[in-house]
Amino acid sequence: MDAAELNLPVSIPVIIGCIFGFFALLAIIIVVSVMKKVSPALKSAKQMMDTQTKANVLRSSGIAAQATVVAVQPTGKMMNYSPVVGMTLDVTPPQGGDTYQVQIEQLVAQVNIPRVQPGATVPVKLNPSNPNDLVLDI
Repeated sequence: MDAAELNLPVSIPVIIGCIFGFFALLAIIIVVSVMKKVSPALKSAKQMMDTQTKANVLRSSGIAAQATVVAVQPTGKMMNYSPVVGMTLDVTPPQGGDTYQVQIEQLVAQVNIPRVQPGATVPVKLNPSNPNDLVLDI
């Protein structure tokens, strides 16, 4: 005979199993929804970190030059409480030649914001294989 034939209530282990299964499913749903919301932020943070790593490599191995800030635009991005700023720069090559214009986005520490205003001359480091790839050296 089984419990149904005897008209017995459902056993305690079955009830506990159902409750455990419900909460496990609920936990999975919550984790998936949180990951969907967090994933773009993590991707953006990784991209910023990669950009900073590339900038650090250029600072140590790039060719020193000077640039004049033509324009500064906020990007709305922040990293460690410092803004990522869009800039248009007139670059003067170190070995002479014609000045050329480049647009970049770079993290600028709050303390350095006054140094990157239009008309200011700033030190930069150029990528030897691509002079349009540069970083402020401040």
